[in-house]
Amino acid sequence: MIPLKQEKILDDQQVDTIFFKVQELLMYHMSFLNTLQMWELTNTVGDKLLDMFSREAVAMCYCTFVDNFSNSERTLETCWNTKSSFQKFCEMKLRMNRNKLPLKALLVQPVQRIPRYELLIKRLLESTPKDYSDHALLVEAESAIHRLALRVNAVHAAGEDENIVDGIRLIEKLLAPAERKDPVCIFMFTDQIVFTVARRRGSQVIKKPIFLRLQSIRGVDAIENIKYKIYHRLGIEAIELESRSEVMLYFF
Repeated sequence: MIPLKQEKILDDQQVDTIFFKVQELLMYHMSFLNTLQMWELTNTVGDKLLDMFSREAVAMCYCTFVDNFSNSERTLETCWNTKSSFQKFCEMKLRMNRNKLPLKALLVQPVQRIPRYELLIKRLLESTPKDYSDHALLVEAESAIHRLALRVNAVHAAGEDENIVDGIRLIEKLLAPAERKDPVCIFMFTDQIVFTVARRRGSQVIKKPIFLRLQSIRGVDAIENIKYKIYHRLGIEAIELESRSEVMLYFF
């Protein structure tokens, strides 16, 4: 994070979005590591695990990290595709540390660790006699981590549901009858369909030229002087068309 900001490879906001809550998670786990390093064999370890994973601050940090993860991925992809200096920086770090994972894989590591902690405690419980003082503490610690995993999974599922709902709302907005009727123009290409609507002023259609860039599976197509507002794009294989007299179809 610091080199990216110091060397002005990315904007501060981009860095903060990509690494959202990473610094806080690191702080909590460094503190936990220090606690374990001071641990002695004669002491219990379940209470240390319980103290770490039952904290509300830790749980909230994980949940907000997961809630932002899609933004982090999108920002990372945008920076990778638009900033060659960022690509070179990441590639240099990979060459310097051949055993390291790429940045995208590293960013998901904090969440992937949670179920591993739970499995680790289960293995500890298998080797801990029930009458030993640490057994009950390990059981509580396992429950705390399991609750944390459930909360994180719920946040992740809610994020996926929100993306689905946003897509449905977009389609509903396109298909629902409106109070004002505007002519809908559908541009059909070989691999996708673009839904547009013309703006009106009085009784005339205002055709203000704009520049349209379409992303297709065959590459980037630039089309100039398209005079319609784009509402939605779909892959050609994703829909079925019904012929209607009031819809104008443009074939290219």
